[in-house]
Amino acid sequence: SYKVSANQTEVDIAQNQLKVKYGFVMQRDEQRFEGRFLDYNLALDEGVARDVSLTFGGSYVKGRKVDIKRNKIIVYDAVFTRCELGAPCYRFEAKLLTIYPEWNIMVANDALFYASNAPVFYVPVYIIDRNSRAYSDVIPELGENRTEGRYVKMKLGYFANEKLQG
Repeated sequence: SYKVSANQTEVDIAQNQLKVKYGFVMQRDEQRFEGRFLDYNLALDEGVARDVSLTFGGSYVKGRKVDIKRNKIIVYDAVFTRCELGAPCYRFEAKLLTIYPEWNIMVANDALFYASNAPVFYVPVYIIDRNSRAYSDVIPELGENRTEGRYVKMKLGYFANEKLQG
């Protein structure tokens, strides 16, 4: 279960419901959420949060809406990076980011990769597996030389669809 801190909460004991409207911080293991709104079912250990920033396994994630489930976290309109979120050196923006804390995996759907503020490429499905180097986080090499000019080089494992790996 999570530990929640907030300035103002509403608790409906009959419905096992916790509501926070004016900002919260929620922590469990290495997961830390900060957001504006939280509606959480204590009995089911599930909830919905809005305007959220969270950390997971060294990644910084922001999202418009987050569904918190027992075995996964779903982030809508997600922005994520391993750089600090102030002005990250690179980031992904994804329509949907699903985090599986138990397996230490994140799956981004419809993701666009940015180097600084420049869009570089689109990935239909991008998997970040913190247990394996096969689909590790993007750590780009930014550089410049006479032959290539300015460049961003990286190795990226991705899926074009569920059956076709790239």
